Amino acid sequence: MIGITILILHVLIYAGSGIILYSLRSRLSLIPFYLYIGILQVFTSLMSSFYVLDIGYGIEVGGGSIVYAAVIWSVMLIYIVERDLPTIKMVLLGIVVIQFIFLVLYPTYGFLLSFDGASNPLAIPSRLFEISFGIFWIGNLLALFEMVLMVFLLEKVKVTFQKIPAIVNVVIVYILMLVLDSLLFPFIAFPIVQSISIVQGLASIVSKLLLGILYGAMLAIASFILDSKYIKDR
Repeated sequence: MIGITILILHVLIYAGSGIILYSLRSRLSLIPFYLYIGILQVFTSLMSSFYVLDIGYGIEVGGGSIVYAAVIWSVMLIYIVERDLPTIKMVLLGIVVIQFIFLVLYPTYGFLLSFDGASNPLAIPSRLFEISFGIFWIGNLLALFEMVLMVFLLEKVKVTFQKIPAIVNVVIVYILMLVLDSLLFPFIAFPIVQSISIVQGLASIVSKLLLGILYGAMLAIASFILDSKYIKDR
């Protein structure tokens, strides 16, 4: 019970912050929201190494997965509110640029933390910033693929399933993207035997499904608070 409560608090903080920043777009433009996405990018990498939250019943949710779900959530929020492909392109370009910066900074930080000529008063392990370049690029390319696929599916289901409320389509597509990520990333990034062990059972899928439901609820709330064009154009 404590684990699920903490997870809900995570979602409320991440998604709630996004809603608040987006609601200020008429006064401050979308720049604060773009900065928010950039911060989430930093947290996605770091939280993956920091902690794993035990939900119970054999289900665990990594800190990085929680933040990554918030990144996907943010991109979907921009699209359903603005309904503007050029804006989405700029967001995706910004994400790519940030990842290139990480590619330089992370090895640098890892070197400095293990370098005898640099002090490390908090004893932060250098392996925190050690990355596999193969996994790094696979993860980022997969993320971009999922974001593009998400926008494509949103438009496709809007036309194909016209009798279904648009907000239902939004939540279903969002959940589908997270579940797809839980299946694709292990099989692409790791050898087949190791991949099977990672996704064996339903634990990894259930964790992403749970994240999808929680963030999906916040998407529904945000779409009405922020006057979503995707919902109105139905």
